[in-house]
Amino acid sequence: TDTLPSTESVSPSDSSIQTEPILKTESEKLDMNKQYSILFIGNSYTYYNDMPMVIFKKLAAEAGYDVKITSITKGAHTLAKMADPKDEYGASVEKVLKGNKKFDFVVLQEQSARPAIDTVDEFYTAVRNLSARIRESGAEPILYSTWGRKTGSSTLTKYSLTNESMTWKLAASYQAIGNELDI
Repeated sequence: TDTLPSTESVSPSDSSIQTEPILKTESEKLDMNKQYSILFIGNSYTYYNDMPMVIFKKLAAEAGYDVKITSITKGAHTLAKMADPKDEYGASVEKVLKGNKKFDFVVLQEQSARPAIDTVDEFYTAVRNLSARIRESGAEPILYSTWGRKTGSSTLTKYSLTNESMTWKLAASYQAIGNELDI
C-alpha cells in the first residue's frame, strides 16, 4: 500500500547515546500562532495507522500546534529509493521539494529494519542526500527512528537479534547520522 503526496556503523551495545531536549532555549520554541507544514517521507511504519494524520497531527494539536501534513510513503521502500528521482516515489519527493509548496519540516523514516541489519552506508548516503535537498528547499529535516521487531519475529531470528538489541542498533544508526548532519 502506498500514498502519494496529499495535503492535509555503531554497536548495539554502545550505551553512550545521549538524548538532549529538542528545544534547548526559550527562543528555540516553535511559534504556537503559526501553522507548520510538515512532509513525511517513509514506508509502512509511517503509512499504516495513518501515523502523520491520525497520531502525529493529534499529538501536535494536543500540544497546541497547528500542522498541515503531506506524506509520501510506500511500504518496504528505502530512503535510497525515495532519494532517487528515477524511482516513482523518489520522483514525487523531488517534485514536492522543488514545488511551490514550502515545508517547515520534513520527517524521514528509513525502511524499518535496514539500519540494524544492513550496512548503514546506504542509509547514511540517502539521509545525506535528502537532508541537503530538504535544507535547500528551506525546510528542516527530522529523523523518525523505528524500533526493534516483536519477539519471535523472523527478522530477529534471521539476524540473531533481540527486540532490545535491534532497537539499540536502530537508535545508534539514527543518532550517528543525526549527529553528523545536526538533525
